[in-house]
Amino acid sequence: MDSAVLASQVVHKDATAAFWTSNSSVRVRRLAVFIKLQYWRIVVHLSSTVSVGSV
Repeated sequence: MDSAVLASQVVHKDATAAFWTSNSSVRVRRLAVFIKLQYWRIVVHLSSTVSVGSV
């Protein structure tokens, strides 16, 4: 059990290191996509709450 947890932590650390050491343009693009998705989620949430409140 402990070895499995340790292995998963090592894999996660390697994945994080690979992410941060990858090409900066790729990193920026991923961040932009993430922000865009969050933005649309907020917009949809706000519009749905406003439409419900106005009814």
